[in-house]
Amino acid sequence: MILIIFLITIINGQDTTTCEPKNSLSWTPWFNFHKPSLKGEYELHTAIRSRHPTIVCAEPRSVSAVNQAGTDMNHTLDVILLRSFDVFCLNNYDPKFQQKICDDYSVRYCCPIIINHHIRDIFVKNKTYTNSFIDNQSRFIQTKCGRTTSSSLNLFPSTTHTGYIMNLFNSVFSRIINGVESTPYGWPWLVSIGIRYRHPNGLWQNRTHICGGTLIEPSHVLTAAHCLEQKIDDRYVPFTSTNPTLESLFILRIGIHDIRSTRSDEIYGAKRIFVHERFISSTFENDIAIIRLDRPVIVTRYISPICLPSNNILPGSQVTVAGWGTVTETSRVHSNVLRQANVNILPATNCRVYTDVHYDTSKQLCAAALDWSKDTCAGDSGGPLMHQNNGEWTISGITSYGYGCSKRGFPGVYQADVKREGEWQRINSEDLVRGDIIHVRGGDRVPADIRIVHTSGLLVDNSIITKDSDPVTKSADYTNTNPLQTNNLLLCGTSITHGSAIGIVVKTAEHTLLGKMSNTTESLDPKRTIYARTIRSLFLFLTVFGLALGVVFFIILYSTGYYWLYAIQIMISVYIACIPEILPAIIQLCLTRTAQRMATRNCLVKVIDALYDLACTTILFVDKSVLTSNNMGASQIWIPSNQVRILSAAPLDDLTIIHECMQMSGWQTLMRTAILCSQAECFIDQHQATRHTPLTEWEGDAREIAIIKYAEYADLDIAAIRQLYPRRDLRPFTSENKRIESFHFNNEPNMEGMYLDCMMGAPERIFHRCATVLLNDEEIPKDGDIVLERMFNETLIQMGSLGETVLGFADRQYHRDDGPQENWRFLGLMSFSDPIQENTVKAIEKCRLADVKVILISGDHPVTACALARRLTIFSAESETVEDVAIRLGIPVERVEPRQATAIVIHGRDLHSISQLDLADTIINAPEVCFARTTLRQKQKIVECAQLGKAVVACFCQSSDDRGAIKKADVSVAMLNGSSEASRQEADLVLLDNDLNTLVGAIEEGRYLWENIKKCLAYCLVVNATQLVPFLMFIIFQIPLTLGPITLLLVDLITQLLPTISLAYERPESDIMTRGPIDKFRDLLINRRLLSLCWGQIGFIQITAGFFTWVVVMAENGFWPSRLLGIRKAWDAAAINDLEDSYGQEWTYRQRKILEYMGYAAFLASIIIVQMANLLICKTRRLSLFQQGLRTNMFVNFCLIFMPVVAVLLIYTPGLNRAIFLERLQPLWWLCPIPFALMIFGYDEIRKFFIRKYPEGWVAKETYH
Repeated sequence: MILIIFLITIINGQDTTTCEPKNSLSWTPWFNFHKPSLKGEYELHTAIRSRHPTIVCAEPRSVSAVNQAGTDMNHTLDVILLRSFDVFCLNNYDPKFQQKICDDYSVRYCCPIIINHHIRDIFVKNKTYTNSFIDNQSRFIQTKCGRTTSSSLNLFPSTTHTGYIMNLFNSVFSRIINGVESTPYGWPWLVSIGIRYRHPNGLWQNRTHICGGTLIEPSHVLTAAHCLEQKIDDRYVPFTSTNPTLESLFILRIGIHDIRSTRSDEIYGAKRIFVHERFISSTFENDIAIIRLDRPVIVTRYISPICLPSNNILPGSQVTVAGWGTVTETSRVHSNVLRQANVNILPATNCRVYTDVHYDTSKQLCAAALDWSKDTCAGDSGGPLMHQNNGEWTISGITSYGYGCSKRGFPGVYQADVKREGEWQRINSEDLVRGDIIHVRGGDRVPADIRIVHTSGLLVDNSIITKDSDPVTKSADYTNTNPLQTNNLLLCGTSITHGSAIGIVVKTAEHTLLGKMSNTTESLDPKRTIYARTIRSLFLFLTVFGLALGVVFFIILYSTGYYWLYAIQIMISVYIACIPEILPAIIQLCLTRTAQRMATRNCLVKVIDALYDLACTTILFVDKSVLTSNNMGASQIWIPSNQVRILSAAPLDDLTIIHECMQMSGWQTLMRTAILCSQAECFIDQHQATRHTPLTEWEGDAREIAIIKYAEYADLDIAAIRQLYPRRDLRPFTSENKRIESFHFNNEPNMEGMYLDCMMGAPERIFHRCATVLLNDEEIPKDGDIVLERMFNETLIQMGSLGETVLGFADRQYHRDDGPQENWRFLGLMSFSDPIQENTVKAIEKCRLADVKVILISGDHPVTACALARRLTIFSAESETVEDVAIRLGIPVERVEPRQATAIVIHGRDLHSISQLDLADTIINAPEVCFARTTLRQKQKIVECAQLGKAVVACFCQSSDDRGAIKKADVSVAMLNGSSEASRQEADLVLLDNDLNTLVGAIEEGRYLWENIKKCLAYCLVVNATQLVPFLMFIIFQIPLTLGPITLLLVDLITQLLPTISLAYERPESDIMTRGPIDKFRDLLINRRLLSLCWGQIGFIQITAGFFTWVVVMAENGFWPSRLLGIRKAWDAAAINDLEDSYGQEWTYRQRKILEYMGYAAFLASIIIVQMANLLICKTRRLSLFQQGLRTNMFVNFCLIFMPVVAVLLIYTPGLNRAIFLERLQPLWWLCPIPFALMIFGYDEIRKFFIRKYPEGWVAKETYH
């Protein structure tokens, strides 16, 4: 249910005199008297109305018409002027003529009819507002008020209650709920109020509908004040006038049924707006306003005022509401046709829920359907609450506000935090809907995609969408179908850096361009790093294995009669023996140390997992900006029929080539275009900038700085050129359009009103867009000139074959009244050399040795990209492209088989036609690949295809358009200089020095990290094997326990903690960058080969050493191995004090336990000795210890001393040894594990030798973990 509130404002009675026509009078005498300068007796009515819209006469007149033959046909005013296609026809009224164009008649009529009728005084709260809204002396045309065009509109019996103008509160969410479509033109006083805006084609358009209104006399419309609330201040400039006025915003359409109608004669402007001086927007008090039209309406059967009320309307009275409100409560789409519904006036007691908005029973009332099924809603605000009395319709209120739409039990105010019907206020972006008018200013972040209708000094930062962080100018001019390139769109997420704008919301939330980009990246599977997958699988295996084995031990012990608490103790000990507790901390330590080392090498690690993934990287996608110094210089210039080499690096006093260029026809024009397109700025006065000005004093894109420097060498006055052609707009370079378009005023003498547009960008795109070519100072049509096109292509290939960036230039001139046309004029080409960064070639060679394929992704022409790849050794000197093969074989390129080429250049336009599988196969299997003329958004597809081929990808990212590549790549890399802020925020690594060598060093650090983690894990697993087997022997062979729970913890403390940490500080092996990337599928942290080595080989030797020492100790005390088998129950029985050994000696329970603790000490000592050997062999994975040396890690050397010293202290310290269940050992027993330690060292050295000697042999495949 929705309840309707009415604000009551009393208006004294009105005089409704019927208009009766008098004598017929021709227009011609009056017209000739007042306008004698105009010739002719008759004039079309449209011309008369446009010149004399408000002629007032002293008495009523009828209308006279003649046909072209001169026959008079006199008719009174009751003969209605039928309106059709802006033509007024005089004829006997017949509906069939309504759509007929009457071109047989010209109309002549007298001045508008006057009746003795006016609005007198308006009273509010006992205060008289004489002449406030409508001059009480004004007279206007009116047929009998409140008459409709159809008797079928008498929907309910008339009552005697008419009277107040009231404010029917605005319905915020819906149309006339559960109403019916009105009879066309059945409510001739209904008015649709809209807002003006500028269409992208430059024409003024109107927002269809925001509020309703009511025609109360031919020049005035009554509506709700909140509909007209607009903020007018220095931040706001209206659309139609240089002087800010509220009236210029609104358009009113009268006499319509379907708001989609575009008839111009139905549209009126607002000349003046009168808002109640006590209107309070927060509470809707006195929510009433009157709009004075810019011209009076012509009263007809289809346009006529409603009668004003004469007395109060009583509760229970049935009234009618009508409007073009929205379609449903939750919709924002207005009804296209006028709809109506009947509601009832409710008692004041039903409106108490509106006390929070100061509901005033003296000024407001509620109305709703008795069954709560009908109501008004958004878009109906300002419309009338109508009451029929004695056949005449009077306005009893104005739709104002309410809660919801047709909500049962809510006879309340349609209160909302944000009112969209005309009120300017800042709202939450999630509350915006399409069609909202929005005002943004400097410092605001654009909350939606907005079509601009007006700007004031607007500059926008689009860096979140594009890589360009420089503010760009925006305007209301539609310039391109691409939303990234057109000037009249503000994109969601961008920032207003200066000025302000007013526009219409066209896309919100996920439908915006930024939302679509986000959905594209969010639709991707969340990037799960190789590190995360590997660590998860490692600890999942160890946890499941440890728990399962511990439960098995518990079941066996408990089922064989052991006390349950003792069985749980053994189960926990088994679990601890399976889990290297120190490993998570060690892995984190390795990651942290690697990140710290990389920071010293100018690489900032933002996602620490990426360090591990670098070790697995097989493909590195690089951009040109990473490989070159970005310190460009002009190298070659070509103007059709001329070509000259420019030596920008030559001595400045040698200007021979510069002067030679200046003599070329068209050189001045090309340089003017280049300078105007360049956005490079100088920190000093440009009038002082000569060719001796250092390059570092200019700021901007490297190519644009190169243009300015070349202009300086030629002594061109850059400041004067820019001042003569001031820029009026700019369309910046993007990876999609591949060009810059700069728009300028032409202030040359005798060029008033002329515009100059300049364009610079990809040569082939510039050339094909041009209609003419400047050749020897003459414009030659380009189309059909095969010679000219062949010359262009040959020159482009010649200039690009040096690996230089080539730009094309074009311009056009036109008068501002004619508008821009596609008549671009091609001027020539200019190439720019960019030195390769120092050591870049060496870095690429390192990548090749490390088996990391480097693939160039360039926006340059394929010829330039191929030449650059050769300069960088991405393409080797022996490699051939299909073009090279065609030249060598002397055949057309089309006849060359692709597999004959060893180097492949893929054009960006071909990516749409290549399947993902084919592209993946090319990237993985082709020896050398590069991409040319690619856009930033195509990187994601390239990365995905590479990963489809099981590659691990590291990718350089520059702008926010790379978000897909950033999320999809295994490792995303950005540069401190050259990448957008968005890329730096989302990248895994940031290179602080923009040097490829830094990334190569990061790959080395990643492999070093992986190697150290692998070494630490191998060392820990061997220790765990020696801890686990004693419990297995204890269960299987029923022997006394060889390693107690406390001793097990001591093993962890002594042999795992510090030794494992020390391995994290081991230096990388010398051949780490020649081994190839880590295979993410085969070289897992924990795999079959590692378990076999740690548990089946090295672990077996250590376990043998431990048991050998334990057996020696037990045997020397009388218990031979044969006696120990199956003795467990008797050994642990406290009641047995006469257990015999192998010699028949009897052992009490206490004596046996002392011997058992001595066995613990022997096992601990042997493990420590063999773990020292294990620590040494874990220093390397391939190299011999003699190659690596002992001095590479002093922490390991410290641990080699630390472990035996701590063991001696624990075993021989009186009191301490008994506390931890240990007994003293004889010194000779320490020698027992030494042969096994030597065996471990010797075995591992032999294994590593075979791995180095036969990297593909059986030993490497089975033992190289």
